[in-house]
Amino acid sequence: MVVTRVIAMGYAAARPLRWIHSMRYRERRVLDYSRLRWYRNVSTTYRLTADYIVPCGLHPLARVTVTGLEHVPLTGPLILAANHRDNLDAYLLVHLVPRFVHFAARPDGFGTGALCAIWRRLGAFPADAWGIRYALNLLADGGVVALFPQGMISKDLGTTCGAAGLVALHSGVPVVPIAIRGTEAVHVTSLFRGRQGIRVQFETSVSFTRDGPSGPRSREVTHEILRHIRALLADES
Repeated sequence: MVVTRVIAMGYAAARPLRWIHSMRYRERRVLDYSRLRWYRNVSTTYRLTADYIVPCGLHPLARVTVTGLEHVPLTGPLILAANHRDNLDAYLLVHLVPRFVHFAARPDGFGTGALCAIWRRLGAFPADAWGIRYALNLLADGGVVALFPQGMISKDLGTTCGAAGLVALHSGVPVVPIAIRGTEAVHVTSLFRGRQGIRVQFETSVSFTRDGPSGPRSREVTHEILRHIRALLADES
């Protein structure tokens, strides 16, 4: 009887944790992406996040230095390609870039309720095969797409993923390499340790085209984009 009660108590205690986990991750696709609403225009959630939530939340925690923002054109299709050290990176780009930025996010965050709804209103789309097609459609309509060529959060600029190169090759639009440094050090404890320094540098755009069967492959283009980002990070050190 006692053992049964202990098991029941443990199950009850674990339920909130499972619920919180399910808000962020999904084990399998819950909804067909085509049944979800995808926001191609600026939503109220996006505007509040870009203009108020991110800057107000960052101010007591970090000092942000930005250079090269003039390399981001105010019109026309564009790919923003940045290194990825922290979840804050995407929100930082949303705040800094004066255009509606659609950004790639982990696929298991979609179809999970609240997080999925917020991300879609922020212009996020899943970083999978469906998301690549969606990104190409956004670019064909003159939009801005932010990609993280590494494919994951990491200080290492190596990758086995060629998705960023694939989008760049098939769209043919300019790619602006971006170096982000310092976001991984920003935590609530920064209130006591002092404001952390974040540096964001935008480089002049580069373009890639498919020149027949002898042209560059998507993974080669991804590595070339990462080479530009690596050079920016080296210049800042």
